[in-house]
Amino acid sequence: MCINRYKNIELTNELNKANCVTHSGKFHVDDVISTIFLSKIMDSIE
Repeated sequence: MCINRYKNIELTNELNKANCVTHSGKFHVDDVISTIFLSKIMDSIE
């Protein structure tokens, strides 16, 4: 899977810019799945 496929997803470290937030700590597959799901129903994810 190529990230370019999901062009409406942008990463940020600035909490005031973010409209979707995951937990801090170890990376989990549920973070990826939920972000992809949200990118399908929202115009943009930051």
